[in-house]
Amino acid sequence: MPQETKSHQDQESDDQLQQGCHVVPDDPVLFDQGLRFATDYRGDVTINLKDGTVVEGFVFDYDGTETAKTPCIRIIPSKGGGRQTIPIANISQLNISGRDMAAGKSFETWIRKYVEKKIKGEAANIECEPLEDES
Repeated sequence: MPQETKSHQDQESDDQLQQGCHVVPDDPVLFDQGLRFATDYRGDVTINLKDGTVVEGFVFDYDGTETAKTPCIRIIPSKGGGRQTIPIANISQLNISGRDMAAGKSFETWIRKYVEKKIKGEAANIECEPLEDES
């Protein structure tokens, strides 16, 4: 949803939903927003299931529509083992646990840094920065 079309309530929810936050099914509206946020998040999330199982990974799909046979999320676990489908009814808590891998790396941020360097007279080019070493 484009930023300019968000309501004040949506903006408040976005402010609550960020790295380090967690949501539980007690508040269905916030929980739904949390699941949607997790799907758009570019890092890992941790999902606690009602049976005590914990799954950490990248959420790539959420079907919480009224027409869904079984509302669920789909996740690629960080420990491997292939994609998993998790019914929403089985989730006891959703944690936005991992670092957003694309935070601060928008095109606008790149342009701002480029212009700042040019204004300062520093060398600035259009080459991409090297990828961070995660090891």
